[in-house]
Amino acid sequence: MGRSIVGASSNDVDQLGLGRPQQFPNIDNSSPYQPPPRKVIVNGQVNNKYTGIGLVNKNNEFQFYDSAGTPANYNLRNDPLQVYLSLPQEELDGLLGLMENVGYRVDTRGQQLSAIEELMEASNVIGRTYDVTLRELGMKAPGMARSAPRYRVSAPGDILSIGNQVAKKTLGREFSEEEGQRFVASYQQAELGYQRAGSGVVTATPSADVAAEQFAEQVAPTEAQGYKYLGAVDMLMRNVGEI
Repeated sequence: MGRSIVGASSNDVDQLGLGRPQQFPNIDNSSPYQPPPRKVIVNGQVNNKYTGIGLVNKNNEFQFYDSAGTPANYNLRNDPLQVYLSLPQEELDGLLGLMENVGYRVDTRGQQLSAIEELMEASNVIGRTYDVTLRELGMKAPGMARSAPRYRVSAPGDILSIGNQVAKKTLGREFSEEEGQRFVASYQQAELGYQRAGSGVVTATPSADVAAEQFAEQVAPTEAQGYKYLGAVDMLMRNVGEI
């Protein structure tokens, strides 16, 4: 009986059944994780504590067999790459996202392949297919998860100070309290958007003074136009006085 590769069909990856549970049990890091006993269905019969070789899927069935008809484990030399290439992109993205949730690094293609290999190696140890192993990791080892990314934004006081200076030149007054709060929030959001952007060409966040001028002209266009007109008239009168 030929040996099949996980990922040959969309049913092999239980996308809907994976994910982090709402609550996690306390983890005792002083001892290694002990998976629950495997239940295996062979020819309709259930073995409630199977300890032999072979990988058991979510339906308690052996996933595949070797050429001799014996339950088989993952071939770590070939299977990670075959799964990586055979899964549809949407399923691969979902799998990698779930792996990242439990601590695997998947930022580059090399890290992705290495992570799948490590996941399959863990699967061989506990005797589960990789989708079941991933679910076990999410339920039993949440402490592996990577911390949320940290971003840096400018201090609200600094942003507001620059904004008020620009507002005086643009509107003839400082921002109101409500306008100042909106400007600070919008500028910090722009800084966050730039840092969170993915690969490709990304426009940098404008300087605070440029952003403040744009904001002032948007929130009070009539005042901005009027102050600009008064400035032009004042310059004209001074020039006339010098003639």
